[in-house]
Amino acid sequence: MKLSDVVKGLVFHVPMLDRSVKHAHVVISDPDSLDHVMVVNMTTGEYLSGDGDSRCVLLPGEHRSVHHKTRILYSRAREMTRKHIVSGIEQQVFDLDSESATPDLLKKIQAGALDNDVLPIKLEKYFPLF
Repeated sequence: MKLSDVVKGLVFHVPMLDRSVKHAHVVISDPDSLDHVMVVNMTTGEYLSGDGDSRCVLLPGEHRSVHHKTRILYSRAREMTRKHIVSGIEQQVFDLDSESATPDLLKKIQAGALDNDVLPIKLEKYFPLF
């Protein structure tokens, strides 16, 4: 995998702290000048931080990783370097999903990021890179 493969819509799976489960993560921005991208994760859990984490609900069929009603957990959105993502996949810490987010799904996730109150403020700098 090359850095140039890390683009908007890329889906990869990251292990939870106890490594028992991996959650799907989606790159939702182009890279900034430091080669960072904005990444959000999907969760089926009931953990929510206010209404902002209810802005984007995914249903089975919207992506192959979605088997149950799923939310984008904007409160846990983060920036990652493309190098870190590639390294994680190459070292098999992260699993690359065989299916990227469709353009419609990506727009839905980005719209939820633009319209919520729990996204970390420092990540708003990625909005022009959507």
